[in-house]
Amino acid sequence: MFNERRMTIEMKGIVFDKETEIDFYRKQIDNIKSYMYPLFIVFSLFYLIVGISDSIALGSNDLIVKIVFIRGSIFLITIILMIILASLQNYKVLKIFFAIYGVLFCLSYLYGAYLFNFLDYYIQCFEVLIIITGIFLIPIDWKSCFAISIAFLLSFFSLGFLMIENVESNRFFITVEYQLIIFLLISILTYRISNFERKKYIYENKISQKTVMDQLLEINDKAKFNMEFRKVFNYYKTHEGNLYVVLFGINEFDNMVGKYGKNIADKVLLEITKLVKKFTRDNDIFARWGKDEFILLLSGMEVDIAMKIAARLNGGIVDYYFSEVGEVSCCFGLASPKENESIEEFFERVERYLYKARRDGKNEVMFR
Repeated sequence: MFNERRMTIEMKGIVFDKETEIDFYRKQIDNIKSYMYPLFIVFSLFYLIVGISDSIALGSNDLIVKIVFIRGSIFLITIILMIILASLQNYKVLKIFFAIYGVLFCLSYLYGAYLFNFLDYYIQCFEVLIIITGIFLIPIDWKSCFAISIAFLLSFFSLGFLMIENVESNRFFITVEYQLIIFLLISILTYRISNFERKKYIYENKISQKTVMDQLLEINDKAKFNMEFRKVFNYYKTHEGNLYVVLFGINEFDNMVGKYGKNIADKVLLEITKLVKKFTRDNDIFARWGKDEFILLLSGMEVDIAMKIAARLNGGIVDYYFSEVGEVSCCFGLASPKENESIEEFFERVERYLYKARRDGKNEVMFR
């Protein structure tokens, strides 16, 4: 669940914690994937064609071969990389691949400029700015884009100064000055865009949270739980691991409402919510399932641990003295998905376990 405490605002912009950063990056990639990959391929193809045409204009067969090899390699790497990344779901690895790709692209251009002996230095200055703009479009964090770009630009300046014969110092440094100004403007613009995207992410999560949270208890509602459960369920179908759902309900809740009133009953729900949070991990998914029912998703544990958690929840509620009504009891249904069982069938089975536990008496935990 999105949490504003998981982000801070610093000089380097809006910074999320690792978990939120990965989710933000995943949404970014999903939003631009349809047009980003073809754009990279077209750009690298154009890069290859321009290099070949410049080599032909110079009339050097040796230069043509080298440029075709270098830029052709970048084109092939782009195609292979885009094919791999289209199906890759590890977003940490994805960012690393993109960063390496940006560095390789810059190195290939610097080597090409070296081969051309910086014959068209001032045209190449313009090309460098185009490449830097492209680097800032790579879907990695702004700081990495800035680091790659500034290293690329300074390397280009240094090589140019060392290799250009009879360099006019005044003209050269004026060109450097203007390039740095343009680079600074590009950096500021992309920085603002990056922060805008992060603010947009925060806003969208706030709106989404309002629609998927129980407003009284400030936990997930049934719709949100179903959505999250499907993700986890699909993951565990293809990976090793265990998945358990604990469904529990308050006994005689309607009688409590009739005797004490709705406001007091709501306080009981709030106290139970706080109790459950003490017994659960950060990655457990907890939600309100019905009027007097709650549901908890436990993953990555053995059955005896899941049983102990359900028993601890039961014992914690039994031992707790509720401020307005005294003692409260609950019944529990615990289940794990069976092979070839649909999500709908699984939830029906969990609910049957809870209802059977309620028939058998108070404080029952039903598991099969």
